[in-house]
Amino acid sequence: AFTPNGDGINDLFQVYGERIVRFNMKIYDRSGTAVFESNSIDATWNGSYQNSGYYCQAGQYSVHIELEYDDKSLLVKTGHVTLLR
Repeated sequence: AFTPNGDGINDLFQVYGERIVRFNMKIYDRSGTAVFESNSIDATWNGSYQNSGYYCQAGQYSVHIELEYDDKSLLVKTGHVTLLR
């Protein structure tokens, strides 16, 4: 869970990793609409809809991550993140 309320504590959702050469992360709302997508491991989600400045509602969001390591191994992870307001 994260709390993007501007207090400087736990305001961003981010993925960390090492040896990653290809990365894609998509975050979806309950209706299946992509609210965030990035190909950069350094990207952060601040809880806004497609970086528009419009903030998403509190709730649970689906996360889909695909990555490739420098040894050519692939990993796909799915899960959820909770946005609290």
